[in-house]
Amino acid sequence: MMIKLFLLLIWLVILPTVVGCLWTRKTPEYSGNLLASYFYGLFTVFALFEVLAVPMVFLKCSLTLLCGVWGGGVLLLAILSIIKNHSFPTQRIWLKDLKKKVTPVFLVVLACALLQTGYVTERQHIDEDDAFYLASATTAVTTDSLYRYNAYTGKKYKSLPARYVLAGWPLYLAAISKLTTWHPAILAHTILAGIVVLWAYLVYALLAAALFPREKRKQAVFLLFVAVLLSFSGYSRFSAATFLFIRGWQGKAVLAGVGIPSLFYSCWMAMKEKGGWLTWLMLSAVVTGCFMFTTMGVAASLLVVGCCALAAAVLKKNWRYLVNSGLACLPALACGIVYAYLK
Repeated sequence: MMIKLFLLLIWLVILPTVVGCLWTRKTPEYSGNLLASYFYGLFTVFALFEVLAVPMVFLKCSLTLLCGVWGGGVLLLAILSIIKNHSFPTQRIWLKDLKKKVTPVFLVVLACALLQTGYVTERQHIDEDDAFYLASATTAVTTDSLYRYNAYTGKKYKSLPARYVLAGWPLYLAAISKLTTWHPAILAHTILAGIVVLWAYLVYALLAAALFPREKRKQAVFLLFVAVLLSFSGYSRFSAATFLFIRGWQGKAVLAGVGIPSLFYSCWMAMKEKGGWLTWLMLSAVVTGCFMFTTMGVAASLLVVGCCALAAAVLKKNWRYLVNSGLACLPALACGIVYAYLK
């Protein structure tokens, strides 16, 4: 059990954070910030997985090959980050100063986040969508294949399912399962559901820092408001928070609870232009990660990024934002074209 937990910690926390330090080392605003490093590293890992998984599905490759190529790519990026950052001096300084940034309100928000994480983990909600999403991951692990067998019937697909084949989230779950030896069902219901809640709070924490720079009190109040809003979101079964707490391991819930806020944050940082071309590249990685969660992420990412780009172009009277945003959305456009072709 301890070995499994350690492997999970490596693939879901340590490696993404180390990879993310490649991006933050060149952006003064993020320098040493491990939260930003984890965020950008996580979406880098997602984007890399999606870019590798989609062609491998069409080439009828095995899950083992996908795990090997993707895992090797993540390890190479992590090694490159270690070489570039040496002893991670700015990160150590950030950790040393972390106590000064923590306020009582932040501790209350942290307690709320942990309670919500414990709730979704303990409840282990199960619904009809498990018959496909979770079964697809289990089928991939059992047959060592990528969308070759129908999760409902167990028979081989006569043609690739257009609705699902471009969304690599079930395959990502299968890959993590294979790399950590956790069963996909246990991984999804008892671990990933809680981790996704923490990912959501990570994004909101970064949004708070972006909206209220160097104002700890306002950041804490913003996060407390988010915690209260999420806690009392059961007014509709279609709210983003309801999806986050009830279906957190499903790709559409990750898009609603984590992906869309991440798009807003990435657009904000890209259009502030404090990180140069790197922020636009990371926006592209976030867009790619969003349609890895579900094919609906294609439309959602194009809509969010397009609206943000248009607003920035009008407010700053510079139409270059539309061009840069269009380039950042090229992966989503390509995915949309492939989806239309398959349909």
